[in-house]
Amino acid sequence: MALPVIQAPKFTMTLPTGEQIQYRPFTHKEQKNLLITAQSGGEAEVLQGIIDLVDACTFNKLDWANLPAVCLECAFINIRSKSIAEFVEMRWQCHSKKDGKKCGHMNTVEADLRTAKAEPMPDTTIKVTDDIAIVLDQVTPTDVIRMAGGASTEDILYEKVKMVVHGDEVATEFTKEEFAPFVESFPAEASRAVDEFFKKQATMVLTVPVTCQKCGSESELTIKGALNFFG
Repeated sequence: MALPVIQAPKFTMTLPTGEQIQYRPFTHKEQKNLLITAQSGGEAEVLQGIIDLVDACTFNKLDWANLPAVCLECAFINIRSKSIAEFVEMRWQCHSKKDGKKCGHMNTVEADLRTAKAEPMPDTTIKVTDDIAIVLDQVTPTDVIRMAGGASTEDILYEKVKMVVHGDEVATEFTKEEFAPFVESFPAEASRAVDEFFKKQATMVLTVPVTCQKCGSESELTIKGALNFFG
């Protein structure tokens, strides 16, 4: 007798961009491959593994590597919740103090993945001077992989800038040779704003109210990023 091929159920999710897409749970083999990558690979390899998994589970409908990174995180969390469980157990240490002594108790809490929310997308317009601004694309998983692999911030920035606005003039085409001295002339405040743009990209956030099982102190546990939802 030929063994049956199990048909996975289909679900629908809404991405932070507002787009709806169908997805299925991942298989045992897909989960095993990702866990092996997570245990032995670096950040770039793990992120590529998540891209490949999400792409397969969403029927190859979107170019996940070049969407805003928060979309990939949202998709992965939804897929994980339908594949394993909607709750994930987290360990956290109590840092409250009483009579000058830190509690230090190690607690566990079940976090509901369905309550994870996407942070707002960062403003893509950065003011360089009073009359000059740059407009960027959102950071994608491809950008993150390249940065993890050692790509320079200058190269990534050049590729992310969609336009340079100078008063009433708009430039959308320029070479690296033209762009380099422009960036090097940035005021320090503008350079910091660029750094913050790359550091503070939108991510998925799960906030869990917690109570220490030893001292009873109440606080919140905040979980960010797809790599923290493997459990």
